[in-house]
Amino acid sequence: MTSKSYLKKSVRLHREASQLANRARIAQIDGDETAYLKLTEQAFQKESESAILLREDPSHHMFAILHRSAATLAYRCGEHKTAEELILEGMRQIRNEAMREELYNLLDKVRLAVKYGQHVGQLENDELVMTLQGREANRGLIDPSMLSRRIQNFSTLVRNTIGNINRYNFRNRRKVDQDYRVLATVPSFGSYRIGMTVTHVGPNRFPGISYFDGVRLKVMENLRLVNAGEISRLQSDLNDDRYLQNLVGLAKELAPDGDTITAVGIEAEIEGQIQSILLDSTRDNLNEMALPLDEESVADEYRITEERDTVVGELQYADATKNQVKLFDDDGKWWQIVVPEGLAEDVVKPYFGDRVQVKGRHIIKSRKAKRLFLQDICAAADKSPPHLQPVIS
Repeated sequence: MTSKSYLKKSVRLHREASQLANRARIAQIDGDETAYLKLTEQAFQKESESAILLREDPSHHMFAILHRSAATLAYRCGEHKTAEELILEGMRQIRNEAMREELYNLLDKVRLAVKYGQHVGQLENDELVMTLQGREANRGLIDPSMLSRRIQNFSTLVRNTIGNINRYNFRNRRKVDQDYRVLATVPSFGSYRIGMTVTHVGPNRFPGISYFDGVRLKVMENLRLVNAGEISRLQSDLNDDRYLQNLVGLAKELAPDGDTITAVGIEAEIEGQIQSILLDSTRDNLNEMALPLDEESVADEYRITEERDTVVGELQYADATKNQVKLFDDDGKWWQIVVPEGLAEDVVKPYFGDRVQVKGRHIIKSRKAKRLFLQDICAAADKSPPHLQPVIS
């Protein structure tokens, strides 16, 4: 067989593999796991043979494309060793730096799949990316807390969105961790680009959602509605006020302050198109939105008033059964803070032991005060500790 006939056969096999891969994609969208796996395996066999036929001519422009494609299909089939061999063979011959970078990224995903065991599903190829804009983000240096809190809250937002899509009760949202891992992707050099991706780790490949596109679109749509203040639309879409409280609470943690961070962008490439939203409403803007109250958090003998207050102090002590925390303010007084269930674990708990600013509405029993129903919590602008020490009686 001449070199020309080798090339002709390679091209034919590649076209057949592409047709099978497209059919597999449709089966994946339809949730047909059996058909998806069968078609993907058939596509892999043809693409692998197509790549091998070109190994006598590694300078050919199709060499890199075929090895990357065959390795991707092997990875989707769970053939991790074969995928790694194809990647390494491709990198040994490829001179194109962009293609080499793609193969490095795929190799990371293959090795991550091996790390999580044989039951791992497909690690999604795409990310949901958050970028920070503003004076603080442009200097090349950034306050670690400003970055780390956003990474954690971004991850929590993705996880809880999966829980809401799968209609888990809010209290059971951590069931998501049985089937998925939300993973941060390494930021590009010299930028504040924070990526999230998802891998299946449960026994089922499609436990409720078949791929990450729906989650990414849902995260962006929810944040767009928060940014626009469309609370009634969100309340209808989420169908659970605790998820709504949680979403707005996490959005405040991601939101710009209008000074050091002026905007937060969220974007993803989905089916070849860039989808994006800009979160430019500040925490103060978001605090003006009226959220449904979690009346169950307040005992019957108390009532929430319209009187508002802001207190600054150290957040201490918690009663998880009643969703309550205590704050020792700068005047040496204790405040009991009632926390909506949607905010307790994901938003308030990370501030335990820190100096914070709490905004809320007074809760009274007769004329007894010093109780607030929490509406917002953030790190105190004044980082200096209070001179008074709390005394727990």
